[in-house]
Amino acid sequence: MDNDATAVSTEAPASNKKKPIVIGVYGLPGSGKSFLLEELKYGYRHEQYGFYEGSELIGSLVPGGLEAFKKLGKKKQDYWRKLVIDKIGQEAAESGKTTIVSGHLMFWEEGEQSTAVYTQNDLHVYTHILYLDVPAELIAARRREDIRRCRPVVSIKHLQEWQDTEKRILRQLCYSQGILFLPILPEVLTNIRVSMLIHDFHKHTEEGNLRRAELQLDEIILKKHIQPKTVVVIDGDRTLSVEDTGALFWRFHRSLQHTITEATENDPLKMLFSSPLGYSYAAFLQASLLYEEASAREKFEDLCTQTASVTTLYRTIVNFIRLAKGAAHVAVIVMTCGPQRIWEKILDSQGLLDEINVLGGGPIGSGLIVTPTLKASLVARLRDVHRLSVCVCALGDSPLDLPMLKTADRAIIVVGDEKIRSKSMDSALSDAIDDGLQAHQILLHVTASPRLDTAKLPVIQSLDSDFVEREIKTPNLHTARLLMTLARTAGIKGHSLRQAYARIGWYLAVHYLTEILGLQREPIPHVHGHLTEGYILRDEGDTLIVALMRGGEPMAVGISEAFPLAAFLHAFRPDNITKDHLTQRRQVVLVDSMINSGKTIMEFVQHIREINGAIPIVIVAVVVQYATTSKGAFAQMLASRPRLSLVALRLC
Repeated sequence: MDNDATAVSTEAPASNKKKPIVIGVYGLPGSGKSFLLEELKYGYRHEQYGFYEGSELIGSLVPGGLEAFKKLGKKKQDYWRKLVIDKIGQEAAESGKTTIVSGHLMFWEEGEQSTAVYTQNDLHVYTHILYLDVPAELIAARRREDIRRCRPVVSIKHLQEWQDTEKRILRQLCYSQGILFLPILPEVLTNIRVSMLIHDFHKHTEEGNLRRAELQLDEIILKKHIQPKTVVVIDGDRTLSVEDTGALFWRFHRSLQHTITEATENDPLKMLFSSPLGYSYAAFLQASLLYEEASAREKFEDLCTQTASVTTLYRTIVNFIRLAKGAAHVAVIVMTCGPQRIWEKILDSQGLLDEINVLGGGPIGSGLIVTPTLKASLVARLRDVHRLSVCVCALGDSPLDLPMLKTADRAIIVVGDEKIRSKSMDSALSDAIDDGLQAHQILLHVTASPRLDTAKLPVIQSLDSDFVEREIKTPNLHTARLLMTLARTAGIKGHSLRQAYARIGWYLAVHYLTEILGLQREPIPHVHGHLTEGYILRDEGDTLIVALMRGGEPMAVGISEAFPLAAFLHAFRPDNITKDHLTQRRQVVLVDSMINSGKTIMEFVQHIREINGAIPIVIVAVVVQYATTSKGAFAQMLASRPRLSLVALRLC
């Protein structure tokens, strides 16, 4: 091996298949490797684990012991180092034990050149490396106070540089060789926490991860009150959201760092997946260790909350989800390779989490390792094991989603803005279609151009109620058709016609406004005289229903019947809504019978937002022109303004 400690091998990683688990414990002299090893030995007093102190083993094998070894030349020392690590690997393979070894990457006297003391054999034997990332100040103090060993005095600045260099080199070496790497910070450097990590390493297999994922999926399906006939599986990043939540997470993480290193300055996921690991299972497992590392350094929950708070969802996909999950026989699952917790928070903020399940990753031990292969396996299980009577409909945007899309009965390619969408998708998608994939594409941005030739990949104009009826057969559409028939029948007029529109308003309120705005628990008097638990619209008493006169009034009355605690206002013009009307209001429901160009509604929205720029607004109508929602000023308003939703009985 090259003597230069900064030289990094770029050989392809060797397969870890059937390799014994050998965990290296690294860190600067004085970081506590020997102490930790002794603690682990005491905690793991059974036959499943083996322990080696690297220096002690060298001393036991080299004639004359460790002192004689130190006097040897570099080639002779490397010979013995290779012999020792090969012996450890062989004994681990023969015994089947998970083996923990303390070792060194390099030595570096202050004012001198560093000396690498690892060998290529180390990189072939190790499967995991834990690095004791102890503060340089604490290491310096330990070295000064160590009465058992005579350690040279070095500056804190040098120790910090030494430590940063080791972490950088180890990360690169591990990524290039398929070794899992995790720095252990002092706040989690406890016997219990390290023992838990080692236990996870000892037990974890790709097959076991698949079994856990299948069990979670089975539980989702079997817990449904009505057995689903159709499951909609949606990728998270860039399919449901405009942004990549992983990139956002690491941007927030980076902003909290006190010191900037190569690992923190760059996007660690991008660095990982562009390494020789590529998008292998080992790479996604390493990603979980990156989240483990982040969860130790900061509060993982807080980083997930920050990420969720700035994530923008594609309104087209959100509305499609609401239509789909409104059907009793349809289940919706978001599958993400990123942290599950981020997506739970995102969906919760939209009032969608109660009926949508998330399968995702996160720090090791707290989530699944979700890979493209795993997604495809779970879709296959839905199709083949649960034997859905209609279909599995899958939505994705990138080459990583193609295995899942190929496996699904119905594949939809989500196409966003050209500036941020996957650059490699076109060629991968073309190959997949040539290989038999049958798919359609939906354009989510007004300026988005289709992928490939639209003859090869046809465009779906809308994921509206007609699409849902046609593709996933939601029974609620029958209700909508009955209601629409009553409103359009020539013989129904006057009071009967107003009642028909009121029924439409009530129906849209209880089926869709509750999904958008959410519910809250409310104590109610029981018929037997005691209090029991009921539900009302979330912040119902702080809701304002605005009937746009005259067409919106009958339907607004129906919405008001569903939400009797909400305030009610007639408005002929936008300025009929005053600041007093919006004071202490948490949400506004704008009701009109028909939206043609959208000009009137846009004026109302603009007026309300001038008074209160953050208040959520839901627009409710019986009929909306499809062209109005797909292009033009009204469509741009829906796509660009936060906390603005549209509910309609029918698009035409």
